[in-house]
Formats: sequence, structure tokens, C-alpha cells
Amino acid sequence: MSKAQSWSFDVTLGVIIFLTAFISIFTLINHQQESNAGSIQAESSYLLNQMKAENSPLRIVQDNNVNESGLGELASLPYNNLKTQAGAKNDFCIYIEDADGNIILINDSMGIGSPDINVSGTPCG
Repeated sequence: MSKAQSWSFDVTLGVIIFLTAFISIFTLINHQQESNAGSIQAESSYLLNQMKAENSPLRIVQDNNVNESGLGELASLPYNNLKTQAGAKNDFCIYIEDADGNIILINDSMGIGSPDINVSGTPCG
């Protein structure tokens, strides 16, 4: 094999190794993001069901109406206690919209939950 053929073979092999590594890393990252999105969706559904469940300490919805006293109790809890009580792994924010999509303030806050989450540019908790 001549030097030119050897050099060409080395470059081709290097490109193949680089592309294989790049595709493998991209696939791994993409799979993790999809997995996280599914986990967050499942947890949000769980929390929503807990807010409607009969014996749940998070129950604030009764007969399709928000129980204002229950909502006030949740709003008065420190976020870490609420997160533990909810059994949530991820940060969350509970906020209420009217029929027109306007956010209804809860105790002068945009919602109940993590101050790290923004609702319309304002911290949730």
C-alpha cells in the first residue's frame, strides 16, 4: 500500500469512528430527554389526580369546583413540605386559569409551588 492510500484509509477510518461516536452520543442524549419528558408527564397526571382524589391531602377540586379553603391550606404550606406530601420528585407549580385563560391569583401569588418555576414571567410560589 502506498503512503497516499494509507493516509486516505486512516482518514476514512477516523471519520467513521467519529461519526459512530457522534451518533451514539446523540441517540443517548435524545433517549434521556424523551424519558424525562415521559416521567414529568406521568408525575403531572398523578398530581392532577391527587387534587381530585377523595382521600388525598392535596384535594382541592370537588364536583368540578375549586375548594377555596383547601386551596388556602395548600398555599400556606412551605413548598418543601408540599412537595414531600405530594410525593413529587420534580418541581411543580399549581396555578388556576379562568374560562378565558387568565391566571387567577392565589394568596397574591401566581400559583402554589416552586419559586424556580415562572408563570407568565413571574415566580410561581
